[in-house]
Amino acid sequence: MMAPDAAERLLRDFATQGGSELTLTGGEPLIYPAIERLAAEARRWGLRVTLFTMGLVEGAGDLPAERIARLIPLTHQWRFSLHGATDRAHDRVTGVPGSLQASLSTVRRLVDANAWVGATFVARPGALDELGPVALMCGEMGVRELRVLGLVAQGRQTHSPGKLPTQVLAAVEEADKLSRATVRLGDATLAQLGLPNACHAFDNELVVGVDGWVSACHMVEPTPSNDDRDNVFRTGLAKTLRESPRLESLRVTSDARGRSCRNGCIMERSTQAPLVMNSGS
Repeated sequence: MMAPDAAERLLRDFATQGGSELTLTGGEPLIYPAIERLAAEARRWGLRVTLFTMGLVEGAGDLPAERIARLIPLTHQWRFSLHGATDRAHDRVTGVPGSLQASLSTVRRLVDANAWVGATFVARPGALDELGPVALMCGEMGVRELRVLGLVAQGRQTHSPGKLPTQVLAAVEEADKLSRATVRLGDATLAQLGLPNACHAFDNELVVGVDGWVSACHMVEPTPSNDDRDNVFRTGLAKTLRESPRLESLRVTSDARGRSCRNGCIMERSTQAPLVMNSGS
């Protein structure tokens, strides 16, 4: 797991350079022992904190009420991954029996406590039939927003046009009409624009793995590099942002239509990008 002291140094560097948003993910961030300490430090530095979670603790149990009460003042948003509206559909993807019901129990507790709760749904092949029921379920529970994410193009798929199928776009529009929750495509679903390095999670982000290696896409695991400039713990955040070969190779300065890269860039040189910290849990 990421060492808490190193994680705190990183988020302090990020904040002092103008960063404003922090997403804590994993694995499952709720089983990271220092999660509350890290969220509290982030808030102390004025960062907006998002927990990207399944809402599970050991043994696929839901999050106890006392932990929810401690975490809510430390967070601005909670986002849950929902893969289906039935146990069979969702638990088949997570591989954890009972995970859907545990997640939904945590969602309901958070909504009852007036926390801001959002959800994500990955438009996997064969999964679109689940989008409508998931959207309805989200609306009924009080989830504010459901983001529909495309898939990361990798391997030979990066040579294809990469556009989201028409049926995905139609399914998103239909689900938005049905649900009380806002249903929309994720900001960085750049595959619909045909960009080769499209990420399906967030826009303009810096992702730091458990050992300090960086990437610029939430769903592409940061992996060791032969260049220390790709490691924020060895090189420092400021120098990594300026000199990382990996980030340079992934930067996009405009989208496929030539517009400025306000909501369509994989990475900018500015630390205004959200920071995503993978706890390694």
